[in-house]
Amino acid sequence: PYIFFSSQRPGVTVSMPVADPLSGGVLGAVGVDIGIESLSTFLGGLEISANGSAAIVAETGDIVAHSEEDFVAEADPDGTVRFNTVDGAVDPLLMQAAASISGGLGDLFPGEIRVSHFRADGQAWLAAVQRLRLEATPWTVVTWLPESDILEPLHQVRTIAVWVTLAALAATALLGLFYGRILMRPDQGQGADTRQT
Repeated sequence: PYIFFSSQRPGVTVSMPVADPLSGGVLGAVGVDIGIESLSTFLGGLEISANGSAAIVAETGDIVAHSEEDFVAEADPDGTVRFNTVDGAVDPLLMQAAASISGGLGDLFPGEIRVSHFRADGQAWLAAVQRLRLEATPWTVVTWLPESDILEPLHQVRTIAVWVTLAALAATALLGLFYGRILMRPDQGQGADTRQT
């Protein structure tokens, strides 16, 4: 990936030679520039979690795409646009997520997934990375989210289960008292009037 000179947007160029079918010699080349800012739009639309994010990182450490599109590239004081890097200060959580992966991002083989834990902002976070399977595109997808985004719904379900159990126990106790009183009541049929004839 690189920053296109004309648009100052990130992209890639795909090209291939055009061969002469008779001689087999190369007549020229055909190339297509493809903007990759839509990758950031895609990542921004993912529902990773309430506070989670994702990025795609090239083997150079450049941030190719990010769920926050503004984190991908920035202009230098001279107006030159360049990619931000994982090691830069643009996104400290991405930097910590990448650093928490054992062996680092450069140690991944195509298709490999690794998961790790790290602490940031006073809470525990989870990070997961996967190197894309394509040898020609050595990019790594990095996702990170606070553990509380996963555990909080579980805590809510547990709390609801406790309250439902307590309500069921209370209802059972009340029904037991009610039926116990009915069963323990003296039989009203024994004291029936006796009429004199």
